[in-house]
Amino acid sequence: MVSLRADAFFDGRYFNLKEFYEGKLAVAETGLMKAAGIGAGVGRDRYRAHVQSSGLDPKLAKTVRGLVYPRPGVKTLSPAAFIYTKAPRILAAFESGGTIRPVKGSKFLWIPTENVPRLGGRKMKPLEVESRFGDFDLVPSLLRPGTFLAVVRARRNAKSGRVRSIIKLKRQPKKADRIVMFTLVKFTSLRKRLDIAGVERGLEAEWPEIVARSLAEAFTNEDRG
Repeated sequence: MVSLRADAFFDGRYFNLKEFYEGKLAVAETGLMKAAGIGAGVGRDRYRAHVQSSGLDPKLAKTVRGLVYPRPGVKTLSPAAFIYTKAPRILAAFESGGTIRPVKGSKFLWIPTENVPRLGGRKMKPLEVESRFGDFDLVPSLLRPGTFLAVVRARRNAKSGRVRSIIKLKRQPKKADRIVMFTLVKFTSLRKRLDIAGVERGLEAEWPEIVARSLAEAFTNEDRG
């Protein structure tokens, strides 16, 4: 019997072609995974910078994240960089602009003011505010016809500026601050402030260069090793 192997003879030595190509594929996987990591980081930073430069809240910019698939520990020749946001509806609204109206039968949009306390990292909802501070007084706005102000009776700390509830006090104070918690409007308009598609086009144009640079670095490191 004769065994035929796909080997190569070079410079006086035999090379196992299978092992040779498997080694090259492993190097390529390393380079491509690095490219995906760079792409995810660059994409995340570009999106965040774009959101901040538009004048939006820096906290909104930080909702943009970057991930690499597959997860660490697994290599592939076709990795992917995934850039996403935890606030897709908000960013989409500022990208397209337009008019926001109440839903589910509501007559007004309840827009929180800076006086609304935070609960679990977010501003309290109207029912939560009412539960803590008592019923709202709806006062027509003198400056914007058709707009109302949701006001509560409470106390504001002179030093910290925090608003404190008085509904559980045994003796109700004769004087209390009237605090505006929400502004009620029938609709609100958002002007277009983001160009997400433009950021994506820039990343897509830069991606081939990132891949080529990462592969070249991976094979250069292999040759040096």
